[in-house]
Amino acid sequence: MKLVPSIDTDNPGNKDSTYKQTRQKILSEYESGKRDPSTIQSYLYLTSLEQNNAWYNQAAKEWCEKNETECLQAKSKVTFSGTVTDDTQKPIVGARVFVSGEEKNSALTDKNWAYTFSFTTLNPRRIRIVVHHPDFAGGAHTVVTFDPSLLDAGEQLFEKNFTLTRAVQSIIVDTSKKKVMRGSWVTVEKNWFLITNDFSKYLVPFDAIKTPDKKPYTWQVAIRVFEFDRKTANEFLNNDVFDEVYGFASEGLITFSMPLIFFYDTKGQRLEVFKDNPMTVWTTNRELKALIDEMSMRPDMPGFNPAEYDEGSSPENIAKKIKEDELLAYQESQKDPLEHPLTHSWLLEHFSRLPGFFVFDQSTGSWDNTGFALVAPSTDVKHSIRAHFWTKK
Repeated sequence: MKLVPSIDTDNPGNKDSTYKQTRQKILSEYESGKRDPSTIQSYLYLTSLEQNNAWYNQAAKEWCEKNETECLQAKSKVTFSGTVTDDTQKPIVGARVFVSGEEKNSALTDKNWAYTFSFTTLNPRRIRIVVHHPDFAGGAHTVVTFDPSLLDAGEQLFEKNFTLTRAVQSIIVDTSKKKVMRGSWVTVEKNWFLITNDFSKYLVPFDAIKTPDKKPYTWQVAIRVFEFDRKTANEFLNNDVFDEVYGFASEGLITFSMPLIFFYDTKGQRLEVFKDNPMTVWTTNRELKALIDEMSMRPDMPGFNPAEYDEGSSPENIAKKIKEDELLAYQESQKDPLEHPLTHSWLLEHFSRLPGFFVFDQSTGSWDNTGFALVAPSTDVKHSIRAHFWTKK
């Protein structure tokens, strides 16, 4: 992955980013008991931005109980609608589209592969809608609602058409019998399933697969494995991006290869692997040339100006620099073979040209930055990038 972060260029470590400072100020004022409309609105927006539904709902309830008139004025009807098709433009019937954190606000696509649903909400608010279907990779879309007093109409309309991608591997395993029921390139090891394809492999502990409320699930599990490149990952690349240091970092994300995996029970309901007991994934940067092109100056690029040409930014020199960055990252990774030290902060502090690694939280529809390690001195070597992987934080 490549992240385009909002950082202070005079402070590469960015330990006290603008976002982090603003966040702390809002939380401190709210926790001290300050409850003026501005503080309440800032707190509600922050919690919706970070998808902390428990904090948001508690604060909204408290505010509306004490400020019934103001609460009513800040509410409006919100309607989402659109269609869901696959990457060949064939309709997908029965896909579920819902609001992240508020699954009751949802709809299934009908025989015309269309969905629509409405609900009432406080404003302003950042809302993510997520789409799921057992046979396809899900997608997510984020909108920001507005203050109803600024609108002529009382209803806010949002339209989103989703295009979903079919799995490259469909597998059924039994976690109670520790047995593969269907599927190739999957084996049973001592305490886990090992799923492999040409670009990625997953080590899934037997006890890691759980229900959404974190209860152990021991029965048959349907597993769908996906692989994306820069062209096929379109539904995922415009979603919110978070980093442990920088907080809300960006909405600009470019992938140079992206693994993804879903789990379902026998009824087609989602199962999760949580961050506190994660899988391990090994993946491959199969688009190294695209990464080099992205960072270099090329005569065939639009807007190329010979007068501004910098030999140091030629494809040949960028390729050489990336090789140096890979070697340094590999050496760092070898200090402790069990750790994942190549965090976003490490990459920035070493001015590395390597893309960061992000896990897509399929329930909230947002990206989480996480550390990774190199198990080979080049990222385009098969299964050379190792990281922890989960489906829900």
